[in-house]
Amino acid sequence: MNKLIYSSILKQCINHFDANICNENLYGNADKIDIDNAMLWHNIAAIKLKNGDLEGAISALAEANKKVTYDNYFYQSISFIEQRLSENSSLNFKERLTISMGIGASNFTSLSPILNFCEKNYFTELEITDTCYQTALHLVQQSNTTLPRLLALNLQHAYHDFYKNTQELENISNKSKKIISLVTSKDYQKTLMLLPFDEELARSWLALSLNGEETNAVTQLIKDAIIYSKDPNYNPCPQKNRDNLLLS
Repeated sequence: MNKLIYSSILKQCINHFDANICNENLYGNADKIDIDNAMLWHNIAAIKLKNGDLEGAISALAEANKKVTYDNYFYQSISFIEQRLSENSSLNFKERLTISMGIGASNFTSLSPILNFCEKNYFTELEITDTCYQTALHLVQQSNTTLPRLLALNLQHAYHDFYKNTQELENISNKSKKIISLVTSKDYQKTLMLLPFDEELARSWLALSLNGEETNAVTQLIKDAIIYSKDPNYNPCPQKNRDNLLLS
């Protein structure tokens, strides 16, 4: 009944299907685990797609589109793993954070098979077209992290490009550019590199990310890093990396 364990089992079912575990009894627990989260139903849809159950996959996606959020537990995973490593290993904070963020990245497992399916089958049947487009809308509106939103905007773009909706294409392009400009900015990239060296900054970022929307947490993180870097006594980094990491 633990959210992280349950979602991990679903991800294993996508890549290593075992009918003794990956069955309707397992899927039926999704609403007991996290009733408002579409991500669990995305995982279920991905499992069904991998096993050729198209009707079941469409049904799971339709269920996902009813949920009020899409939370892939990225930050929960980072926090959980870092804490367990802190309690049960001699690794320093930099090592623990690096490992935790690497493992947390696996939480995007279900997106690839779903988006690939929708891109290939968008306009084959009315139900598929509608469900995939609603999925794209839902991800942009409800995801608390930027990657699903960015991928969903690409899916929306394919839809409106097919129907030659020029104004919508421009709107989608502007939304995508705004997200990309933030996550590829020099300040953000430097700040990410700074996190493993400054535990206080990293924990503040993680707390904001756990309790809010990723873009807002990133914006605040950059502001904090700039303020810290203006202090001449601020020196969390090894000296040889300091000039490359500090912001101004």
